[in-house]
Amino acid sequence: MWVRDRVAEPPRPINHVKIYGADAGRYGTTRDGVERFWRCLIGGAASARFHRPDSRIGLDATAKRHLAAFRMLEAECDLTRYEPDETGRRLSDRVPDDAYLTCEPGEQYVVYFPDGGRVGLDLGEAAGRFRVRWLDVEAGDWRDAGPADGTRRLDLEAPGEGHWVALVTRIP
Repeated sequence: MWVRDRVAEPPRPINHVKIYGADAGRYGTTRDGVERFWRCLIGGAASARFHRPDSRIGLDATAKRHLAAFRMLEAECDLTRYEPDETGRRLSDRVPDDAYLTCEPGEQYVVYFPDGGRVGLDLGEAAGRFRVRWLDVEAGDWRDAGPADGTRRLDLEAPGEGHWVALVTRIP
């Protein structure tokens, strides 16, 4: 978020051309690399890619699953218009690194969970009905959790452990 603030005026893209992290490497685990990838994209990066092995996962099966899942998410929302919740004020009952949010306030919210978990999402002034869908990143499929009332707070609990993305969308 520090870099995002630094390049805000004049605006410039943030690119992550070498995301490190592989179980066989010395720059963190494969999980670290995957979490870095998702944090980059949720944080508003213009691009992100896994660097080549051996200290990175390159384009292995894990990378392909996460890239495909991100494309599934991207087909449902225009993340280029969203603002990351850099202060964490919209997420409550959150421990550090538990969940990350980017949103178009009042319309759509994207919450990434690196390893399952539960958080409260502050919808602010966004009263109304919302549809909650869960993207199982590893399996590459959507699960519909159905409608939810958009009161001031919506409790989100990932359906299981592992990487999940909640997509909360206002119902017109």
